[in-house]
Amino acid sequence: MKFEVFKNENSRLFAENRLLKFALILIALSNFVFGIMAYNAVKVKNVVLVPLNLSKPVEIGRSVNEFYVIQMTRFIFDSLFNYTPATVRKQYEVVLSLFDPTVFKKYKQIFERFVADAETVQMASVFFIDKIEHSRKKRIVKVTGKRLDIIGDKVVSQEKVTYMYRYKIVYGQFRLLEFGKAKAIQKKIGKEEKE
Repeated sequence: MKFEVFKNENSRLFAENRLLKFALILIALSNFVFGIMAYNAVKVKNVVLVPLNLSKPVEIGRSVNEFYVIQMTRFIFDSLFNYTPATVRKQYEVVLSLFDPTVFKKYKQIFERFVADAETVQMASVFFIDKIEHSRKKRIVKVTGKRLDIIGDKVVSQEKVTYMYRYKIVYGQFRLLEFGKAKAIQKKIGKEEKE
């Protein structure tokens, strides 16, 4: 009789062991499937922004919404070229924060010199955008417009200029790689393409 009790207990333990093995395999497979699903979700994720000054949502993922690039371009040019001696430093600091860390130091030195000069001579500036061209494939924006520099009450320079900048999107953030007059950047891009 004791053998029968042992045999029944042993059978029960084997059945329980099989059930636990099945449950463990099921949990491992579900973790594997959820891992693949999470990886795919991260790979194709988009960041949707609805800032206060935009009239519609903007989606940033592998590519950038044209509307977002145009709005960022307007923001950058308003901050860089529409200033007074009292606002120039803060505006340039805001734009400087948009530069990629790889070029930040270079543009910080350029901006600091410019801001010091603008504050010293008490210069104000106004920029009227005429045309914005965006190359989505190359991630380059070209802006043509009229720039006025004013000292006191006098317009000291008035010219039609074309600026250009290159950008990239890193983790949903807009990052400037290069900024300057169009001719200089086009030369640099031409040299890079030849190499």
